[in-house]
Amino acid sequence: MEIFLPAFNAEHMLRDTITHGYSFGTQVLTRAFYRDMAQEVSVGPFAEFLDVSLGVYQKFAVFSPDYFSQATRDRFPLLRELGDAIGAIVRSNAAQNVALRSWQPNDVAVQKYSGAYDGIGRHRDFASDIHLVASFTIMGTGEIGIHSKRDDPVPSKCLQTAPGSLLLLRAPGLVDTGEDLRVVHSVRCPYSSPRISVTYRLATLLGLKGA
Repeated sequence: MEIFLPAFNAEHMLRDTITHGYSFGTQVLTRAFYRDMAQEVSVGPFAEFLDVSLGVYQKFAVFSPDYFSQATRDRFPLLRELGDAIGAIVRSNAAQNVALRSWQPNDVAVQKYSGAYDGIGRHRDFASDIHLVASFTIMGTGEIGIHSKRDDPVPSKCLQTAPGSLLLLRAPGLVDTGEDLRVVHSVRCPYSSPRISVTYRLATLLGLKGA
């Protein structure tokens, strides 16, 4: 089964992520793949997550299997296949960016947004992630807001996620400037429910949940 559509331009997306902090592809996965993957993960061991302790409202259901374990490979083979595939594509299109030449996910989170109060407020992803975060939507639709700064409630850009879409986010170490160049973003409640995202990271701290 083909994973990615021929029109998926990974080199272009990576270049935009390095320059602008994020890039978004409205349709990069084949219909057959995202439908089969949605069927695989939708019955996963989701647990409800609700947290406001860090000053960010977060509500969703999530599970995060051990990426490299045989149990994950056996129970969620497409989850592993997609992670390994996006890792290989990133490395193949790293060009002059040395950091991306060894980028391989070691952590995955499957998040489900179901209700009118599900979502995540304005936040940056974990400082413990390295170089890049890749988040696919495999079921449902929803909106991700890109914000110019943490205290700006109005997004400068609204990304419309749908099955097969991909969001790449810049993580620490991708650009060597000494500054925190992670992009502030928010996740709105789903338009069509449930919305399920699958997010891959090269993480120094595994299995973290939330912002």
